[in-house]
Order: sequence, then C-alpha cells, then structure tokens
Amino acid sequence: MKKLLILSILLTNTFAFSQTINNDKNGYYEIIEVDSLSKAQIYNRSKEWIALNYKSANDVIQFDTKDQIIVKGVFKIPYLTYEYTYNHSLIMYFKENRFKVEIILNSMHSNLSTDIINVENGFLSTNSEEIFERIISNPLLQEENIKKTFLEQFKNMGFSENKALKEWDKNRTDMLSSIPKSTNDIDIKTITQYVESIRIKVKNIFNSIEESFNNKNSNDGW
Repeated sequence: MKKLLILSILLTNTFAFSQTINNDKNGYYEIIEVDSLSKAQIYNRSKEWIALNYKSANDVIQFDTKDQIIVKGVFKIPYLTYEYTYNHSLIMYFKENRFKVEIILNSMHSNLSTDIINVENGFLSTNSEEIFERIISNPLLQEENIKKTFLEQFKNMGFSENKALKEWDKNRTDMLSSIPKSTNDIDIKTITQYVESIRIKVKNIFNSIEESFNNKNSNDGW
C-alpha cells in the first residue's frame, strides 16, 4: 500500500501528451480548420457545444466575447483504487474559418487526500531531470505531509487515530524510503500509463468539439 500512496503523490508531478503542449507546459491546444464558416458561425456553434456538454453553460462560462470564450470545467481520471479530479480552463479563440481550443490544467486533487495541488508552469515536462527536481521539491513529499496523507487514508478505512498512528510508526521507515533519491528511482513506466489515461481524456474533448462541427455541417440541409 505504501507504494500506491507514494505513487499517488508522484503522479501529480509529470504528464506527457500527444496534443501540442503550450509554451508554459501547463496545457495543450489544437487549431481546428473549418472552411466556409465565418467567425460568427464558429462562435455560435461553440456556444452550442458548451450548452450540450456542460450541465449549466451560464455557470461554467467565465468570459464570453465574440473573440474568445473561457469555460471552467472538471474531469475525473480513475487510476488503480484512486480517482483524480482536475480543474481546468477550456479556452476557445475565434477567427474566420478556424478556431483554437486550449485546455489548461489549474489544480487537481485525489480522493486519497483533501489537499489541492496547484498546477504550475512546467507541470507537463517530460524531462527526467525536471521531473525529479519537481518531485523532491514537492512539499507533499516532506515527512510531515506524508504522515498526514498516510493517517488520512487509514482513518478513511475506519481506523481509530491511535491505531492509525501505530500503523504509521510501523511503516514510517518504509514510507520514507519510497521517496526517489535519483532519477533511476522513478517508476516512469507506471507514471506513463497513468499519463496516457489523461491524454486520452483530453483528446476526447478535442474530438468531441471537432465532431460537433462535422456533424453540424452534414446536417445543415436536414
């Protein structure tokens, strides 16, 4: 279980995507060509997609002009026995015959802990040295926070506080030894598998937007 606990913390530190990563490495984007559609038509159809894909468009749209729409959204990623919730911004930029869709990760949390993790610039880096540096500088990997997360998990399993503390004392050395000491200690394969599940989720959002335009074009004549 200690490996799963440490893994859940490590998973918050690196991602890799096949979509185009932005310069800040905290998001990804696609530019969608829609020949024969004006800027106004693209804007209107984008609003339709938002209305169909969010429970309340009025609640999620944070900014709305004819040039740009910003939506605050959430998606969930299950992994092993955990579930990760990502708060993100979906931004649409409109021009004649094309538009750009950008998804930026803002913060995340897991059902393992109540801690909210802010997504900072460089969050999507796949450089092993950058990944390791981010891991060892992560405050969640300080002993005090590892202990807090460990105790929360055991209390959620029904353990009393005293019994949870005893489990911590029993596992403390092993828990702390699970923290990577070098780039060779990082389980890149496991992290990459998790990353792939996020990549698929993001790609599905882009695909949904593209398909909504394709379907609309094919049905324009009823």
